[in-house]
Amino acid sequence: MDTDYARNEAGLDDVIGYGMLTTAYLDRLLTNWIPQTSIRHFKTRLHAPTRIGDKITCIELISEKFHNEEKIKVELRAETQDGICLAAGEADIVF
Repeated sequence: MDTDYARNEAGLDDVIGYGMLTTAYLDRLLTNWIPQTSIRHFKTRLHAPTRIGDKITCIELISEKFHNEEKIKVELRAETQDGICLAAGEADIVF
């Protein structure tokens, strides 16, 4: 939140977005699709900082379907307009 600190102390060009914001975007992608009570497992890993002006796109892809259960595994990804991966993760969902 402090441009001078980001530049002089942290070695960044400018301030960056808080990493949990990107994770929250991925979580919102899921909960806009299915109820929160259907999420059994949710894990993300941050890969790069979000910079001012980044346009973030969140993507979900069903990666596995368990035929003996009413369950799927979903891969999640948040990336910038330049294709830089900000965060990636997975979720297990039951129906």
